[in-house]
Amino acid sequence: MNPVPNIRIREGNNGAVNPKGEFVLYWMIANRRLKWNYSLDRAIERAVELDKPLVVLEALDCDYKWASDRFHGFILEGMNSIDDVEYKSVLREVIAKKNKELKETDINQRNKKLVKFAVSKGFEANLVWDVLNYKE
Repeated sequence: MNPVPNIRIREGNNGAVNPKGEFVLYWMIANRRLKWNYSLDRAIERAVELDKPLVVLEALDCDYKWASDRFHGFILEGMNSIDDVEYKSVLREVIAKKNKELKETDINQRNKKLVKFAVSKGFEANLVWDVLNYKE
């Protein structure tokens, strides 16, 4: 994953990052995709920098002018249709970045650390092991 270009980063407020926070929140509003999504990429960067899990929230408001069951059905369908290939691609990128930072030479210990890290970021342990063991 390439770093998000500075031109794409804008501070939303003047507050400092809370170092005691439990997670990084990515509030998904419009960009419902894993690739070509600078805001999601930036949230992943922050989660890695802060060593915190990433929580993705997509709230569904039922009380706005264009709210309808049909429209919300499309949104819910989209939430369930995140492509497995894309998901694993993002997972591989997160693992590769963390792998470069680790100094551990024992492959088993290295993999345990990578799994622990990826799970703390919200990835499923069995998928992390599959990626590490090339069982995709």
